[in-house]
Parts: sequence; structure tokens; C-alpha cells
Amino acid sequence: MNHKRKTTRKKSKPIKVDQVSSKHHSVDLTDQVMGQILTDKVKMKPRSYFIAGSILMALGLAVFFILAVFFFNHFFFHFFRTGLIDFWRMRGFSHILWEVFPWWSLVLAAVFIALGAWLIHQYDIAYKKNYKFLVLILIIAAAFFGYVLNLVGVNHLFMKQRVMHHLYERKYVGQDWLVGEIVKLDPGSNLVSVKVDDTLIQVLVSPQTRMPRRQLEVGQTVRVVGEFVDQDKNLFKASILSFGPKKGRWR
Repeated sequence: MNHKRKTTRKKSKPIKVDQVSSKHHSVDLTDQVMGQILTDKVKMKPRSYFIAGSILMALGLAVFFILAVFFFNHFFFHFFRTGLIDFWRMRGFSHILWEVFPWWSLVLAAVFIALGAWLIHQYDIAYKKNYKFLVLILIIAAAFFGYVLNLVGVNHLFMKQRVMHHLYERKYVGQDWLVGEIVKLDPGSNLVSVKVDDTLIQVLVSPQTRMPRRQLEVGQTVRVVGEFVDQDKNLFKASILSFGPKKGRWR
């Protein structure tokens, strides 16, 4: 009987050409880079350079954030002091809203937010985390701290500074509106003396004037809508009169 011999062949492992080629390619690239470094074609920057750059970027982000907070604070100050919401209730959407709206403060706050967002984009964290979420957190934080600063009355301290005082100079009177403080009430007359900035204006009220439910008092801020009846703009006929911030919050 012929016995058939069983021959076993050893299976060889398949060679992955892509892995081998990519490995050789990375080795060649490493050799090329090291060769350029050794021949002074590429100069390695010291570690202190990158540390200093990170510190400067962090400081820049902090400065932009602080400036954004300040101008948000400045925006809220004029927003509530002028009484944009009150004017809207008194007259609705009219040109008065555009005159009293502190738009330039909001624009500057948006500019510094954009600069801060650009710096965040330069960090590695912007690629590891959701970049849009980080920018949203930056906006909310700046607006929140700006609102808190206005709430605690820090702007009244800034107004007393010579340099900062110019940022708070604003016109509080228009062709058919004004915001000021009552300085004199005459019970026997229909005139109310209102100080607008450094100008004294006589506000004429009549039975047709829509008045607030509470009584007027000296020191109270009022917002008035109507028209001037003289060329010198000393007498203002009121059609609507509304209260402003509480006493002590205006000046």
C-alpha cells in the first residue's frame, strides 16, 4: 500500500504594503527634518518663546474680556438711566428709541468680544472643545458681569473721574423728549422745573397730559414726551410724563 504523505505548508503572514510604506515615509520625513535642523536651515525656537506667547495671549484675552465687561456695563447704565423701555411704553417704536439707544457702547463691547473669540481660536482648547460654546460662554459672562457692575453703582464712581467722566457725557434732551431731575414744584402752577444736564427747562403739564399715578416730588427723575413751544427751548409742553430711576440713582 502506498502511504500518502501529508505535506503541511507553513502559512506566511501577509505583508501590509501601506503600513510599511507609511513607516518608511515617516522615517524619511524625520531624517529630512533633522537634517535641516543640523544644517541650520530650520532653527528650533526655545521653550520660553512658546511660554511667553501663551502668557501674552492669556493677558490679551483678559484685557479684551475686561473691556467687553466695561462697555456692557456702560451700555446697561445708559440703557436704564435714559429709560429705553419706558420710552417704548410711552411712545412705542419711534425715532426716540434710536436717539436714546446707547448703540456705540454695545458695538464696542461686540468688538472686544470678537477679539477675545479670535484669541480663543488660537488656543489648543478651541480644537478640543466646542468653539462656539466657548464663545457663547464668553458673551454671557461679559454681559452678566457688566450688568452686575452697573447694578452695584460702579458707574457713579467712574463719573467722578476726570478721564472717565467724558464717557458719561450724553445728551438727555431731543426735539420731542427729555430726561431730567425735578428741582422745583409750584402747587399753584402747571409748571414743573426740570434740570436736564446743566440746563433748567420748564415742563408744562395740562389736563391732557398723561401723568403717573404717584405724585411728583423734588429730586425724582422724569421722562417726558411732548414738544418745545419756544425757540429758546426753555418751555416744554408735555403730552406724556413718566418717572425715571429712584432718587439718588440719577446723579
